[in-house]
Amino acid sequence: MNAIEAQTDPDSSSEHVVDLPIQLIAEVLAAVGEGRVDDVRRLVKPLHHADLADLIQMARSDHRTALIDIFRDQSFGFVET
Repeated sequence: MNAIEAQTDPDSSSEHVVDLPIQLIAEVLAAVGEGRVDDVRRLVKPLHHADLADLIQMARSDHRTALIDIFRDQSFGFVET
């Protein structure tokens, strides 16, 4: 099992095509897992909202919750409060 497989949700659709670099996905999910909120914000800041949604969908449930909290705190504009 690689680093991305360990941090992604096995129930997420494997048919969904994600247009994000594997390295970026790994870095974001690792930063989430290690609680490095500032790094997560820095890494995702240039991403389109659709890419952020892909990250949320791919993440394990505990990482997903953390990502949503980070996005909400960052005022990305698409997370309802």
